[in-house]
Amino acid sequence: EIIINDKLEWECPQCHNKNKNKMNVTRRTCGYLGENFWNVGKTKEINSRVLHL
Repeated sequence: EIIINDKLEWECPQCHNKNKNKMNVTRRTCGYLGENFWNVGKTKEINSRVLHL
């Protein structure tokens, strides 16, 4: 799990790193695994998602 702060910066919840060059983020989209970051619009959408239990 990753943190997206108020400035839409990605942050590691364990070490609090914000440098994308030092992060290894793998995302799953439609069953495929990708290793790149999303654009700002997608990051905003992910940040506004609600967790349904």
